[in-house]
Amino acid sequence: MKMNMMKSNQAVSSLWQIQIAASFRGLMMATIGLSILGVQSAQAATIGSSSVPWVSENAKSADSFVNSIGINTHLHYSNTVYARFNDLIKPKLLNLGVRHIRDGAYTYAGVKSSSFYYERLRDLASKGIRFNLVTSVPTRSLPQTDYRLLSQLYTWTNGSITSFEGVNEPDLNLRGKSNWFDITRNSQIKLYNTVRSDPKLKNVSVIAPSITTVKTKLPSLAAWSDYGNLHNYFGGRHPETTGWGGNGYGSIAWNKQYVAGAITGSKPIISTETGWYNALQGPNTPYGTPEDVVAKYMPRMFLSQFNSGIRRTYLYELIEQKTDPTYSQTFGLLRSDGSEKPAYKALKNLITVLKDPGAQFTPGKLTYAVQGDTTNLQRALFQKQNGDFYLALWLGEQSWDPTTKTRLSVASEPITLTFTDQVGAITGYQFNSNGSLSTFAINPVNNQLSLKVSDRLVILKASPAKLLSLNTLSMPVSSVRAAAIALDPLAENDLGFDRNLQAIPIPTLLPSAIGLLIQALRQRKIQRLQKQENEF
Repeated sequence: MKMNMMKSNQAVSSLWQIQIAASFRGLMMATIGLSILGVQSAQAATIGSSSVPWVSENAKSADSFVNSIGINTHLHYSNTVYARFNDLIKPKLLNLGVRHIRDGAYTYAGVKSSSFYYERLRDLASKGIRFNLVTSVPTRSLPQTDYRLLSQLYTWTNGSITSFEGVNEPDLNLRGKSNWFDITRNSQIKLYNTVRSDPKLKNVSVIAPSITTVKTKLPSLAAWSDYGNLHNYFGGRHPETTGWGGNGYGSIAWNKQYVAGAITGSKPIISTETGWYNALQGPNTPYGTPEDVVAKYMPRMFLSQFNSGIRRTYLYELIEQKTDPTYSQTFGLLRSDGSEKPAYKALKNLITVLKDPGAQFTPGKLTYAVQGDTTNLQRALFQKQNGDFYLALWLGEQSWDPTTKTRLSVASEPITLTFTDQVGAITGYQFNSNGSLSTFAINPVNNQLSLKVSDRLVILKASPAKLLSLNTLSMPVSSVRAAAIALDPLAENDLGFDRNLQAIPIPTLLPSAIGLLIQALRQRKIQRLQKQENEF
């Protein structure tokens, strides 16, 4: 009896010792198992920390952003530099990488498939470019669009028309006509009904007319429009401006609400014209902006418009039409001689970094924190089909004062990025004022990296092999078993895991995973002790 009691006391004591040892070994095994996967245990302390401003953000498809970029052309202007279609316009357009252009729906008398304009459109369509064609009412410079020919235009462009657009700036082009409201409304109704009644045009959208002022509002055209329309020029200011007049006048939000929204309500919006001109001296040039400043603003503008929900933005325009540095129409990405402005290079680099043609997919989510002065910090998150994340960062601040025509110094802001996921080397793309791109690498330490963000866009790329989501991360059973056997050879036969199980999911909170491992080892030790007791 006494011997049995002694054995029982020894058993209880051994159980406590084994439980403590098992807990220690469980922690060891958890650490080893995670280390095998390259996950550091220190990472667990940061997850869910209330002191860190975590953001769990759904990425957008990188290619959907590239597909939102368009540009205005005047391919029908045979008496300007656009006459150099083959040796200048087409090569520069294709080199730029833009997939959408805005031009005219020309239906003048005698027009046909072999007209040079539609030959040019077919040529570009064969290279993957698609078109938004603007219709018109009779003005001093344009004839009335013959809506009966819209189906023909679609055929002449080999089905590459994505949209027809209503009257261009009728409040300006029909100035002096007291019935311009009625003219614009009637033409939009006819355009919409023509497109919607033609089976061939079933996939073609109809964009509302563009107006330039909200002083005199059009009646609602929402019933005859698939998209609202904006011509939101920034008046020499930066694209993130909160406005320079009452009620946020001039900002993206103001234009969406009071210009497009006034005509088409809650319909999605396309900006068919926007941009900056570069003439700093000369008549009618109050908002001229230097080329290097526009190079900073250009990629930020497309990102800001995309972030705001604008479906597509057509920049005005591809090339200057006159050789005159004081001319107010110096909007072109190219100078009239075909030379590239810094903004051309910046936009080309933006498209090159983010383009990802191919099948549509559902982008994933990235959880990260940004610490530092984030007052004017802007960002956009994208993902490509191969899983790479692209995080765009920039300061939405003014680099040029259009009133005094002076440059403004924008101080860089140091920030710290922290990821909840394991991060390896990150590739950075820094956009420069001359439009060029600098590439660099950052090696995060403990899932953190520090960098300075300025008014020049920077994009950080993280590859999936180096950025694993803890929500989907799992530990192979083989790794767990190997780690346990290294601690205790007897663990090989009685770890207690399902033999058909290939991997053990790791919960977001690592302590839970560690607890499960401790429990497994503890149960194994208890079972072994009980077996020894029975044998004794």
